[in-house]
Amino acid sequence: MKVDPDNIHIMIAEDHTNIFTADISRDFSLEYNGKPIEANITEIFKNSSRASDGALIDSHGDAMDPKRVKVMVYIQPHDIQLTDECEKGLVEGNISDLIYKGDHYSYVVKTDFGQDFVVDDEYLWNMDDHVGLIMPVDKMKFKVKK
Repeated sequence: MKVDPDNIHIMIAEDHTNIFTADISRDFSLEYNGKPIEANITEIFKNSSRASDGALIDSHGDAMDPKRVKVMVYIQPHDIQLTDECEKGLVEGNISDLIYKGDHYSYVVKTDFGQDFVVDDEYLWNMDDHVGLIMPVDKMKFKVKK
């Protein structure tokens, strides 16, 4: 077998990291579309602390306004678990696409909020199945968006 150097193409692998924006509620907890994300908010905002009244204090000693700050959440497709018990998931939606990858399936789940999530799972689900997405907080990465 002979391959000419001009016929070799190196392609960057696709990054299917799921990214969504979490809101900060009045009591300074994280939520996504009304469902809580059980994350420690003071770990997300570096050098922040909680005041005795529950307010979040930034590194300069000023109270933060939850309406002015958003938190970007990142999670990998293999860290999300599909479930048919939709209420257990952080979000729910319908499977709109699937691809068999040799040792697992890669699904696209369309939510009612217009957000698509890519999920890897070893089990075969059907097109249009209504599923919940269980997203463990310890697998999430957070970034502050101002």
